[in-house]
Amino acid sequence: MFEFLQSLDLELRNFPIGLVLTVVSLFGGLALLRRRIVRVAAPVLPPRWLFLVEALLLAAGVLLAEIVLRSPFVQQQLDPAWVSLIYHTALGLYWLLGAWLTVRGVDLFFWNDLFARAASGEVTGLVRNIGAALIYLFFFGAMMRFVFERPVIGVVISSGVVLVLLGLAANNLLVDLFAGLGLTLDTPYRVGDWIELPGGVVGRVVDMTWRSTRLLSANQSLYVVPNHMAAQSIIHNYGLPDRTFFAAWTVTVGSDLPPTLARPLLRQAIANTRGVLKTPAPTVRLAEAGDAPIRYTVRAAVESYEAQWEVREEFYLNLWAELGRAGIPAPTARLDLQAAPPELQEPYPPTIAEELRTLPAVQRLDEGELAALARSAR
Repeated sequence: MFEFLQSLDLELRNFPIGLVLTVVSLFGGLALLRRRIVRVAAPVLPPRWLFLVEALLLAAGVLLAEIVLRSPFVQQQLDPAWVSLIYHTALGLYWLLGAWLTVRGVDLFFWNDLFARAASGEVTGLVRNIGAALIYLFFFGAMMRFVFERPVIGVVISSGVVLVLLGLAANNLLVDLFAGLGLTLDTPYRVGDWIELPGGVVGRVVDMTWRSTRLLSANQSLYVVPNHMAAQSIIHNYGLPDRTFFAAWTVTVGSDLPPTLARPLLRQAIANTRGVLKTPAPTVRLAEAGDAPIRYTVRAAVESYEAQWEVREEFYLNLWAELGRAGIPAPTARLDLQAAPPELQEPYPPTIAEELRTLPAVQRLDEGELAALARSAR
């Protein structure tokens, strides 16, 4: 670039201020026109049509600049050295605008369309930024080669030296960057997944940048986790292998309500809860019994991790309704509903009797008849 400037015999007294103002006005006019079109047409036109309009404006700008800078007046009346510099600068700017337009096109047609459908999820900001950086580097190299006629290898080598110096000055940023690349390739989580990190950090992945992964917690606050810490941590992903989540709650009932009565009520309440999946069937297990209040573990499959809170409230209301229909007063039940501790969230599948209870045809069978039917089904 500096060699190109040195090759021009520039004289300040011959500076073509009129031509510069014309080119600046051309760029500014196109920018204002684009802004006006986007503001008016964005609510009614789909993004692909807006992209086509931007491409046409860029092509029109290149054509107008070519007409102005190649006009006989400019070529014959103005200093050729200044005209050459302005001409190459304008072409360089159009190459960079082309890179910007290409990045927009890749976002629109690839990341938001083809890639999103193939990967069944949203691409992270880190991947978008890396793709955009590669596009800009390609266009910059092409601009140096075809506009300023400079060897690309020399530019790359000099840029590499700068990158090494920047890397030594920003070591932690590079560690986070490469950790983010590793997380992107390994895909332990995706945008939209609920994950848990050591220390009780739980949140939904909303973005992954060059430096960090951002998690939105259940109370709408934001966790910013450096990528190198996420890469070295044990990650509990509630969205893999699929988004189905098995919620477990501990229900504490007074010991004066016998299990032979409490368990059917709990099963009926969880079976009638909206949001609970029928397959696999929900389970009710006796967790602790004695003179103290009896604890039961209720386990049910819901559509996703975040669905458990709404299902929990619905289950609580259904349980109160079932107790009321059974004629059991609230003080006698003494309900205490809370998330079950890990040691009580047993992974055992529902029994045959519990699977049969989900069928409408056997809803009226009592415990003995249902047990006999389950034994005969084995």
